[in-house]
Amino acid sequence: MTQTIDFKTIQNTLGKISPVSIQTAIELIPSTQVKIFKKNTLIESSGQHIRYQFVVMNGIIRKFLTNAKGEEFTTDFFATNQAITPAILRSVDFISFVNLEVITSKAEMMLFSNQEMEKTMQGNKELETFGFKVMMQDAYKRAEREKILLTATGKQKLEWFRKNYPNLENEIPHYYIASFLGMTPTSLSRLRTLKR
Repeated sequence: MTQTIDFKTIQNTLGKISPVSIQTAIELIPSTQVKIFKKNTLIESSGQHIRYQFVVMNGIIRKFLTNAKGEEFTTDFFATNQAITPAILRSVDFISFVNLEVITSKAEMMLFSNQEMEKTMQGNKELETFGFKVMMQDAYKRAEREKILLTATGKQKLEWFRKNYPNLENEIPHYYIASFLGMTPTSLSRLRTLKR
């Protein structure tokens, strides 16, 4: 389901990540849409040409990879008011290598045409700052998770998850969290029963 868009919605949504002016928001209207997706919808699939940049307005999106055996490995979660990994970090030559899936009952998303946003971004300091901030946040999250996966104990991994993804533990299936933290669902279940 697609909704009509106005500059205030764009300004408010992007402003929760990095401020943009009314003028910039107006310039983005032609390349922006708001859509509601149902649970389990893949809003992007591995091998698909990148068409959009995404911001989550409501709901939770899971990013995952699939190996040759069809096994899924969760690599991140994006909740309300978060921008999803920029196209440049989730693709090679603008062909996506990730899957993005709605894991709440529904998700309201702001979609920006990747091609059009790139044009609008040229010479626009606010959008350049927005893009840089999103890219740096994503790169930092990935680097920190890599460090945690390689060096932390199971207990430390769960503590890190609770700190960086508050309340998510009560909103999504625990096997996704286990995959994200590089452990089995059984191990995660054991850790969750320990006193905090």
